[in-house]
Amino acid sequence: CGVLSVAAHLYPQQISDLTHLALDGKIDEAHAAMERLLPIIDSLFAEGNPVGVKSALAIKGVCEATVRLPLAEASDALVQHQKQLINQYEADTKA
Repeated sequence: CGVLSVAAHLYPQQISDLTHLALDGKIDEAHAAMERLLPIIDSLFAEGNPVGVKSALAIKGVCEATVRLPLAEASDALVQHQKQLINQYEADTKA
């Protein structure tokens, strides 16, 4: 049992923790963890897969945001939105 998640590329431990919470029957905790991640997950698909996840991974310094044709890199608006979401999520989870 598990999950296939594009978001796991960005937050592997958090997705693993969320999955284990759900499998352990801790549904309220899993739901809360998912709600915190949902804005970021939504942003990963805003301009198609893999554009969004590559952009987010580049923001975190994991890889470059380049994609092959016919895809185009993420828009400046998406990159700025993802930066805001990632910074906020990471600030909230460190608190």
